[in-house]
Amino acid sequence: MAETLHDLTRLDAWTGDADDLWLITAIIQPFKLEALTLALDALPEFGGMTVSDCRGFGRGRVRSDVIDYSNKSRIDVAVPGRGRALDVARLIARVAHTGRGDDGKLFISRLSGVVGIRDFDVDHDAL
Repeated sequence: MAETLHDLTRLDAWTGDADDLWLITAIIQPFKLEALTLALDALPEFGGMTVSDCRGFGRGRVRSDVIDYSNKSRIDVAVPGRGRALDVARLIARVAHTGRGDDGKLFISRLSGVVGIRDFDVDHDAL
């Protein structure tokens, strides 16, 4: 049976410790940005995010005579702990989903470290 949007059980296969730092990068439709911002901000202890405009294309979207990039929004969220990273990834997938082929992507990776530029806080303290 296909994985349902609300299930996302394959995310549970990610390995990592409770103390690991994670970076979730989402490329989403721009019209989903406001709803996603409100949903993320409602999470307990949500520390913030970085948003930027970007453009791109997916498989089969480039022809030799025309390159048609589609506008997207990029969201970067750094979070402490595997459990919180999974919660954020699931929330983004649920809120950003439209069911269309150009919904976007989620990229999830472990961070080697984080440094706050103002106070030089490190890792968890920097988030």
